[in-house]
Amino acid sequence: MANQPRREMNADELAYLHGVYQNQHMLVSNSISMGLEELRGLNAAARAIGEIGSISDRGLLQDLGGGFYIRATAGKADSVMVGIGGGYIIEKSVGDAKTAAEERIKSRSEVLDRLVKSRRELEAAMMEIEERMQGEGDVRQP
Repeated sequence: MANQPRREMNADELAYLHGVYQNQHMLVSNSISMGLEELRGLNAAARAIGEIGSISDRGLLQDLGGGFYIRATAGKADSVMVGIGGGYIIEKSVGDAKTAAEERIKSRSEVLDRLVKSRRELEAAMMEIEERMQGEGDVRQP
């Protein structure tokens, strides 16, 4: 991106490169949006795990997906089922589940930070290309 060696490019090459960066920017922005949604879910799970003792023997709504729910009653919760990927789940103690949730939150936050940095770099690269195109008198939008 911005650290590529600078060489003279004609207007068509600049427009092409700008389009490539726009596409990358869109993909990174979408990834950030999905990551933020996942992070919201992880934070909600971490909070719920932290309050698990207060939900024992109370009614819950279990999300079946697609806007469908069933009523359920939580018994004494001394363990939590944790998805580990590929459709597999394992049972963890409440403390270990809370630690796992916090680790996932930290990991996803680090990924989001890198994505935000990449998006800023793409924006700077696009801005530089636009300035170069303006400098050449080419006011076409790529």
